[in-house]
Amino acid sequence: MTATTIPGDMAAHRQRGMKQTGLRGDAWGIAPDDDHKAGGGYHCGLKDCQNIGKFHLPAVAHVGSATEDYSVRQYRDRIVGGNEASAEDIGDNWPNGGRAAWLRFNNILISQLRAGDPELAALRAVNFSPDGTQRKRYDSLHPEQGVIPSTDSVTIHTHLEYWRDTTGTALRSRAFTRVEAIIAAAIANKPFHPGEEDDEMGQTFNDTVPSYEELEGRAYTFSPGLVGGGLADPRDTWVSFGADTFGAKFAIRAMQSNGVLGKDGNVGWSPVFDTENVVIASGERKSVQLKQGTAWVSVAHMVIDEADGGKVVLPNPDKDLGPEWAGTIAVLIERGAVAR
Repeated sequence: MTATTIPGDMAAHRQRGMKQTGLRGDAWGIAPDDDHKAGGGYHCGLKDCQNIGKFHLPAVAHVGSATEDYSVRQYRDRIVGGNEASAEDIGDNWPNGGRAAWLRFNNILISQLRAGDPELAALRAVNFSPDGTQRKRYDSLHPEQGVIPSTDSVTIHTHLEYWRDTTGTALRSRAFTRVEAIIAAAIANKPFHPGEEDDEMGQTFNDTVPSYEELEGRAYTFSPGLVGGGLADPRDTWVSFGADTFGAKFAIRAMQSNGVLGKDGNVGWSPVFDTENVVIASGERKSVQLKQGTAWVSVAHMVIDEADGGKVVLPNPDKDLGPEWAGTIAVLIERGAVAR
């Protein structure tokens, strides 16, 4: 039976982190132990999850079944192949800074995640303790849930889960750099102020909305960072949408939210543009400034029904989507300057 391996980028990150914190040996765990191998999770590679019956082929399925482990249900966790771990457990008693520094690290990290720090986009979820006693979890896949209870043994370590498709990518390298910067701030017991080193003229982030087929009719939600929140970045933020659709018009429904649960237990959403649905010509870019406090933007594919006077409607999965989906919708996030 093939054992889960430790990917090179995570091994190098662990070495740097152990030097920072002073932790040694298995106090910074990556490879799964017997309990992990029996239960699955991001510590296990895909082949190990398959060996224990928690992952079923074909691996290209968009969403895993409810009988499978949560760490292999999402499309981006199923397409990577191999048998590499994608989680790390950082121990609590740091020789450099002590347990107090570890707790500061936990709280800064979760604060950054909840603020939608774009440098942490490769990080799916964290199981942590805010005070050394409570056991909590924050899952970036379900930001509407906020911080929820955890059954993990996180009074003695912090568990970080990374999306499997970010292994060896620049996106995960940026997340490792951010985690290490937070460790440094926690040890020094200083406030964490990311973004101060950024070019004052602006900063750009790119994203791509998956195809309608990949999303299976659902909306795609991403974080532009907490707009004007001060924690991740205090600057104004603009979002732009565009695509090359081989000459055809396309339409989207773009909504924004501060991610805060209302009294009804739901997150409130409002249109990004003046109207809920926006029609864009091939090669055209539509830009708009996001509201202060925006933490999440949700984009849904729409269809232009020419037979009904160009009315924008939700796609019908039983009908041909038409030429408007020949291209990919691109997203540009510009912080500090208008996209031009």
